[in-house]
Amino acid sequence: MSQVYSILVVGGGIGGLSAAIELTLKGHSVTVLERTSSLQSIGGGILISPQACKIIDTWGCFDRFLKLDVIRDKLQIWRYADGSLIGSNDFGWQKNVYGYPTLNITREDYQRLLYDRALELGVTVKFGCKVDTIDQAVPSITLADGELWKADLIIGADGIRSKVRTTVLGEVVDPRISDTAYICKISGDAMRADPLTAAIMAQPDPHGWLAPGRHVVASPAQWGKSYYIILILDKEHDRHPPIPEDARDWQTRGDIKELRKIFDDHEPKLRKILDMVDEENCKLWRVGMLPDLKTWISESGKVVLVGDAAHALNPYLALGAAMATEDVAVLSECLSRIISPSQIPIAMKAYETIRKPRAEKLKAASEFSGLEKHYPDGEKQRKRDELMMKSAGSQIAVPKKGEKNMHPSAWVHGYDARGHANTELDRLFGDDGTATFRNTVPDSFGEGLIA
Repeated sequence: MSQVYSILVVGGGIGGLSAAIELTLKGHSVTVLERTSSLQSIGGGILISPQACKIIDTWGCFDRFLKLDVIRDKLQIWRYADGSLIGSNDFGWQKNVYGYPTLNITREDYQRLLYDRALELGVTVKFGCKVDTIDQAVPSITLADGELWKADLIIGADGIRSKVRTTVLGEVVDPRISDTAYICKISGDAMRADPLTAAIMAQPDPHGWLAPGRHVVASPAQWGKSYYIILILDKEHDRHPPIPEDARDWQTRGDIKELRKIFDDHEPKLRKILDMVDEENCKLWRVGMLPDLKTWISESGKVVLVGDAAHALNPYLALGAAMATEDVAVLSECLSRIISPSQIPIAMKAYETIRKPRAEKLKAASEFSGLEKHYPDGEKQRKRDELMMKSAGSQIAVPKKGEKNMHPSAWVHGYDARGHANTELDRLFGDDGTATFRNTVPDSFGEGLIA
């Protein structure tokens, strides 16, 4: 085993807990400092795509994920006005080709499962730890109550409004706020009791509606106990209601009556679903993404960013959690290549070199996907729908096991984070162990990723 390091992780969300599990399993001593007083688990379903499942399976808890909900086979997309099918993305082949399926569990279940596993492994998770200052040279953290923490490495997993990021960059970089997202929760029993919505609950796969300036994604969850629906409203939509500037993290109540008006041009099923939503079960937040950062590592090389703190992306490809999972797997592989704390800056530079191009490529793809989903009725919308139906009808380029994978999403869901990291580390460090870095520019992501 490589050298053991003392590591502080700022942030006890999915990214921070994933980092703690991954690095503890590599033998490091990890403490998580979480600002809030307890686990914060507001949010709907999260898709866990195959490349993330592959990593989670090395953490000794993947079987628990499988017990939380059913495997998802496809994503169906309907036209807003009449409910006609305009697209269907098949997931069913992924397990045979990649070795892992696409899962869909609630954020609450995901975070709780990671937290329980971290504690089993001996990770120290401390709540109520508000960071005051960070000395990136030591590195150390001083909390608001004056408590001082020192470590070999500090990892900022503190989200899109990261305080650690300000230390890394030496300036505040705010996210670019764009659309507004509403999340609503309905009981599965209520959905099954109504003839108009019962059929939706009969199959567990996620589904959605596309409309001018809006789109909707929804799914049964927790083995049919609940139904979560997320409604996205484009910032330029002419019926966009006033939104509080501090609306974030699903803490702000949404106006369900206003939401029903905004979506009153949709087919009967969606209108019926919104009629079932109680006022207290409608929350909203402002969708945001980060610009590409100049760096993810501090001047000392001893403070580093992962997940949304480094590359928060719009949620339109459902890859936020998966990207954080990839980050921590690559970061741990980089640490495994060095033999002393003095080399941590080299390992973190390797991490950034490997991860930054892919993250920025996926950010661009996700942003484009959001624009594509919100096309106004017209020529662009018709071409989009025709392409989606063509893909659904032919199951374009679905590979067979052992064949070269030409599927449009292969570079996303077929990605082997550890394998790629070690290939790049072999190249970066060379035969003599000397690290050589170069600037890389992400390739174009192409089309075909609307889901």
